[in-house]
Amino acid sequence: MSVRAFCIPLKEAAKRIGVSRITMRKYCRDGSIDARKTPGGHWRVSSLSLELFQPGKKFAGCLSMSLRKPFKRGPVWYCEVDRRRVSLKTKDKAEALSRFAEIRRRYLQQLAGTPIRSECLMTIGDFADEYMEWAPKAIKSPNTVNNAFIALKKLLAITKRSLPLSDVHPKHIDLLIAANRDRKSSSINCYIRFSRIVMNKAVSWGYIKENPFRSVKYLREDIEPPRFIPPDEVMRFLNGIRNIDNRRLTTAFIFSGRRRSELLALRWENIRMEKEEYFIESTISKSNVSRWYPMHPMFKAVLLAIGEKESGPVFEKWKRVTSITAVIKKELKAGGYPDLSLHKLRHTFATLLKEHGVDLDTIGDLLGHSNRSATEIYAHITPTRQRTALSAIPCEDIALDS
Repeated sequence: MSVRAFCIPLKEAAKRIGVSRITMRKYCRDGSIDARKTPGGHWRVSSLSLELFQPGKKFAGCLSMSLRKPFKRGPVWYCEVDRRRVSLKTKDKAEALSRFAEIRRRYLQQLAGTPIRSECLMTIGDFADEYMEWAPKAIKSPNTVNNAFIALKKLLAITKRSLPLSDVHPKHIDLLIAANRDRKSSSINCYIRFSRIVMNKAVSWGYIKENPFRSVKYLREDIEPPRFIPPDEVMRFLNGIRNIDNRRLTTAFIFSGRRRSELLALRWENIRMEKEEYFIESTISKSNVSRWYPMHPMFKAVLLAIGEKESGPVFEKWKRVTSITAVIKKELKAGGYPDLSLHKLRHTFATLLKEHGVDLDTIGDLLGHSNRSATEIYAHITPTRQRTALSAIPCEDIALDS
């Protein structure tokens, strides 16, 4: 709110501090009180400056000297705070005046002579624009950039663009959580994590002194057992897919265990057919690790059916991740698994391995997990193995009839 809203007539101001109107007029002229003249020649006094008034001491070191009104240097607007030039970070005059009013309000709220912090000038909207311009050029992983942008947009929906960056508070994360209660805890935790990462950059760039989200806690996530296509139903499901391109794509997902971004970005240059292995680059891998993976015979059969090439994307028919998601979801629904999603094909791959006795460390390596905890969800015993385990208990004849 502008300081102008707190101005009162000179007569009322004089009465408040118990001086004559002549003395009050003198205070207005020498800067002891923050005041301004109206076009009609009457003094209007800032009521806030009256609360900070100290007889014999000029208010804020005389505001007319401490704060210089906005001026232009090239296309950008500036002001001066305690004789130090400060950029208002805008080319628009109306926006410059608005930001200067905020600086003046903050200056008045502080004790006389206390310099204003330059970080007060940066709004979260300006910082978001700067971050979004910088991130795609500096961060290799497109997924990281995308998640950071989503978190910023969620945060801006709560704070609004005009909020000074220094006023961002942990409460804004609480409001973000409340506004997204319909989402999974894991999704909300992703917003929190990337909001914290983004604000760390604001600290390193010198816009704020510390991260306001550093002590924010994540929501508790309920760990659900992975859902998958039962191993004995996989072949029936695949053979039931009529479209040959969709069948090849689905087979590739089930027998490679790759994430959708990894399979979509797979190129013929990164495939060694004779050695039966393929390469996943760190820029498209969630684990940020580049490595070669062994090729399952069914996955190799898919590649051979497509037709080996010297270069280019393997699954060139699909250009976007969302289009692949829609295709797989459609086939799952038609196959009798409407509650499963594309990612559940990755669970199916892990379950097939577990069903045939592969240890968790090897499963984690084949999935590209960077730590063991991510693989722990596959520590469950599949239904087939449960029945086999039960049959291992010897049975004896017991008289149970009455």
